[in-house]
Amino acid sequence: MPGGMVGGHKFTDINDYNAALEDTRLINRLRAQVNMSDPEAVRRLYSSMQNGEVRFRTVVGRDFDDELYDLIQKMDSREIVPETSSDVKKSRHAKAAKAAKPAKIAKHSKADKTKTASQQTSGRVRSASRADDRRVPDEIDAAAEEILRKANLRNRIISVSAGVIAAGSLIIFLIYSKSAYANQAAMDELVALKGTDPIAQDIEQKPVFTLAEDEKMPPILDEYKNVYIKNKSVIGWLTIDGTNIDYPVMQTVNNDYYLNHNFEGKEDNNGSIFMDCNCDAVFRTTNMIIYGHHMKSGKMFGNLKKYESEDYCKEHNLIKFDTIYEKGLYEVMYVFRDTIKDAGNVGFKYYQFFDAASEEEFDSNMKAMAEMSLYDTGVTAKYGDELLTLSTCNGSTSTARFVVVARRVPKDQVTYVYEDVEK
Repeated sequence: MPGGMVGGHKFTDINDYNAALEDTRLINRLRAQVNMSDPEAVRRLYSSMQNGEVRFRTVVGRDFDDELYDLIQKMDSREIVPETSSDVKKSRHAKAAKAAKPAKIAKHSKADKTKTASQQTSGRVRSASRADDRRVPDEIDAAAEEILRKANLRNRIISVSAGVIAAGSLIIFLIYSKSAYANQAAMDELVALKGTDPIAQDIEQKPVFTLAEDEKMPPILDEYKNVYIKNKSVIGWLTIDGTNIDYPVMQTVNNDYYLNHNFEGKEDNNGSIFMDCNCDAVFRTTNMIIYGHHMKSGKMFGNLKKYESEDYCKEHNLIKFDTIYEKGLYEVMYVFRDTIKDAGNVGFKYYQFFDAASEEEFDSNMKAMAEMSLYDTGVTAKYGDELLTLSTCNGSTSTARFVVVARRVPKDQVTYVYEDVEK
């Protein structure tokens, strides 16, 4: 079978496997060129990755991104604390006492050995010992002064180094934060733009799918017209109250582009939240599948795994997903872990479930997800219901996924206040 293991991840596709090998070689070169114990160097590298100057193609690269993020957090939490003057004094007295002790031992040892020789020799030894006693304090003072001088010099070096490191770290932090700030500012601008009065009513649409002769594009909701004008690849908006998930949902003709491009079309390791290219938001496939990266910073679907907790699910059981044509409210139904399976595997593949050809097929898919679910939410679906599936990476393999599936709440049953969703 083509592919293999790279960086703890299993790749079944030969192209993905080769891309992972390329990412690994790039990471090894970066490790060789960058001092990973230097906060300035690490932040500079991380900034380059966030800016898209250094790009990876697979989960191996995202693992390296997470590693640098964790390393920066640890570096930021460290503090250099110079020795206090009392520490220096303690060190000086301890070292001075240690230096003086061998001299005394050597003196008494020599006297003990020479006492058995003769009284005359003993007298000379005692005389020499008195002379040694006069010299020892001078030697101790000289040793203490040298220790103190070195300690003061070391403290000055530490203080200057700490200042330089702090200044350098601040500069690099500002550099690598600039990209994150710019991205967040752009997202805040989009959030503010959503719901504003449209600058135009008649907007030419750019459908993902080719329409049949008798098919017409539905009108775009006024709330999303200005967002659509900025980027005609936007297909909806996803919000989970009480979380950081409040993003436009993108869609294009493949499932690769928005893995590493943001709303503005710029390369970005965070990528975007996007809908599977096989889903149809216009004429509505049964199951809308939406993907997002699991970023350790919490961006995108970085916090989706909190649904592992049943209590968290109860507090965030409602998901708002509007297409640009229609509002929607969904209730969490299943939460499970799964993997991307080999092409020859005939088992249930949630990422290929867009429409069910029959009620039997729909029920079979529901049973498969219910059996994988981490807990029972009490929510079920029947043939004809519309579903929403949120999917992100999970675990140490490139094929591992964490999935949240929700059922659309019928409009006549909506009791949760959601603007004019009941209309």
